[in-house]
Amino acid sequence: SYFAEPSLPLGILRELSVSHVTDRLVDGDVLLIMSDGVSNEGVEWREELLNVFEKDRHMSLDELAETIAAQARERQGEDPDDITVIVTQLIEHI
Repeated sequence: SYFAEPSLPLGILRELSVSHVTDRLVDGDVLLIMSDGVSNEGVEWREELLNVFEKDRHMSLDELAETIAAQARERQGEDPDDITVIVTQLIEHI
């Protein structure tokens, strides 16, 4: 399952009201942080890419980030927005 916390882009409001969510990450969880240029065109395609990543252990985190950024660029209209993608994975070492 996927958890998403939508928010307005930073810097567009003079006063910022911050909300937070507490959740527990476990070994193997993938954290995707992205700019609004990636999130403008729905969520289904990103969830599909994350499912592919879960099943294809040959894809690296860098490849996943690059794929998300490339697809976001393709989905943008005539007024493109900036695209930033950060992907990290929690790996527990005992």
